Amino acid sequence: MLSYSVESNRLSATRPADADCQKRNDLSARELNPAFGSAGKWIDRFGPAFCICYFFWLASVGLKAFFTHDDALNLVHLHGYFHVSIFEILQQALTVVSADYRPVGGLFYRLMYAVFGFDPFPFRAAAFALMGANLALTYNLVRTLSGSREAALTAAFLLGYNASFVELYHSTGTIYDILCFGFFVGAFQIYINSRSIGENFTIKRVFYIFILYACALGSKEMAVTFPIVLILYELFYHRRQFRIRNVFASLFKPHLLAIAGLAMLTAAYAAAKTASAAFSTNSLYSPDFSFGVFTAALHHYLPRWLHLTLDETGALVLVGAAAAVACSLRAKELMFGVCFVIATLLPAAFIPLRGGFVFYLPALGCALFLGSAGARAAARLFAMLTEISSVEPRRRRSRSLMALRAVPFLALVTVLTPIHLDGSREIPGFYYYEKSRKIISYLQRTHPNLPDGSRIYFDDDPYTKTDWTLPFMIQLAYDNPTLSITRGKVIGSLSPWEYDFHFTFKEGQVEPIEPPPLQVASSENVAQIRFQPETGRPGEEISVQVGEFAGKAIDVYWEWKRRLDDGGFHAYSTGASVNWCAVDASGFCVIRVPKDFPPSSITILYAREADAQGEWHTAHGVLEVTR
Repeated sequence: MLSYSVESNRLSATRPADADCQKRNDLSARELNPAFGSAGKWIDRFGPAFCICYFFWLASVGLKAFFTHDDALNLVHLHGYFHVSIFEILQQALTVVSADYRPVGGLFYRLMYAVFGFDPFPFRAAAFALMGANLALTYNLVRTLSGSREAALTAAFLLGYNASFVELYHSTGTIYDILCFGFFVGAFQIYINSRSIGENFTIKRVFYIFILYACALGSKEMAVTFPIVLILYELFYHRRQFRIRNVFASLFKPHLLAIAGLAMLTAAYAAAKTASAAFSTNSLYSPDFSFGVFTAALHHYLPRWLHLTLDETGALVLVGAAAAVACSLRAKELMFGVCFVIATLLPAAFIPLRGGFVFYLPALGCALFLGSAGARAAARLFAMLTEISSVEPRRRRSRSLMALRAVPFLALVTVLTPIHLDGSREIPGFYYYEKSRKIISYLQRTHPNLPDGSRIYFDDDPYTKTDWTLPFMIQLAYDNPTLSITRGKVIGSLSPWEYDFHFTFKEGQVEPIEPPPLQVASSENVAQIRFQPETGRPGEEISVQVGEFAGKAIDVYWEWKRRLDDGGFHAYSTGASVNWCAVDASGFCVIRVPKDFPPSSITILYAREADAQGEWHTAHGVLEVTR
């Protein structure tokens, strides 16, 4: 009888009692192995290519996407396009253990913008190329972990396109997840190869692992689970070394020392990140460690990726059932897949929920489980088919068996393609990128060159009050940080303001509007805002005298200029602060300069009573922020 081993992906023969019956009814292992081996080479060559082409076919509409609000925020604010050099970003990436925001992703943004400028297509093309490379990495990793080409092909197909990953296909703001996935899987593959038979765990390989892991950390915080994944791999694939009689002898093995070093790097990285104001004071990254929060996150991400409708209990039952199946079969690749999903989801499981793109890395564990489970089921089927008597020539039977290996995969493609086609038509409306494209296209067509310091007023726009997409995107489109963009939606009426350009966005189109009449207040009506002292440092409290608004809370409209080391100014922006301070009866209030605020000059231009939300009054006050 012929039996199939998922571990080796080969058919092996055990001699039955009746050898003659074996010759009459079954193909020999010697004849089957070359035939299946030849088919395996074709799978290795064209399987990943098919998955990549299938992914591009369904997701390619994302190549036409415009810049999103995330792109504008990332380039201007988080990666300091107008005031931080590329070499500084590179230094941040090389530091690894720092509070800087995802510097490897910052390098991607800055280098792409330096070469291609304000053109979204190269950004999207680069993101798609990286996702294609990730599919090839997925195929190689799953084949290594499962020992099955069929499992690897199925996993790559499942991870290639999914409606819950729509943000990956339409927003370059998810480049952090894409980069993190590639570096994470690449480091893991090198580690596995180094632990396999015939490979040496050399210093050179350890160096490569550390470099790729450092790049993964610099891409996104989810990479901190890498040491945990390595420990899980050791437990499931090299469990004999964890027996009591072997554990002490293995403590100083190179691979365990490498894991210890990676764990120490992870701890230092996590300490630096949690101490950073960008994470410690940001509600978007504020963790809530409870089982209920984890269950909600699992329910939010997993069923969407699986195209299932489940409640929280159903999601837990599904994971439990998968774990039970893996344990009952004693399949290490299945058990590792379940644990991989849970481990890599932990960094995102206790913070506010995001889009489905967060599940990109954990989905690799799901793909490994489903691909390996499918390969095991198919192996049993093929083993049964080889026992069936046939009068066909042996060569013809061999080809038939090879063709049968493709049936489960083709069935999966047939079932999922209609679901994927429906998902490919869903474009997230909250990106605004078509509206952003119209605004930028209109401005560049009607005003190809805007003078430095131009002040632009938008009476209405398609963004929310707290969204800074419009100012950042206009500055990027003209590569000019001195452009000042004022939004009526945010500050209301500013009748005494002198603008150079006036626009509104109505019914999906940009239209110029007549400027409001200029009304210059007399000098005695200007609200004098006196800072005491007039110079402050980040984190310091400053006393402010505003006699005209005694006993009232006030809003202010300000102009901000970043000061360079040579004394000049570089970045330039304007904005409003609601409930800026509550002035007491004597006309004084206290403000605090934000921590990590750069050297700059802040000029107060207008003020109004906060509660009344009335018209703005001309104001004057200057605060110099120093180091």
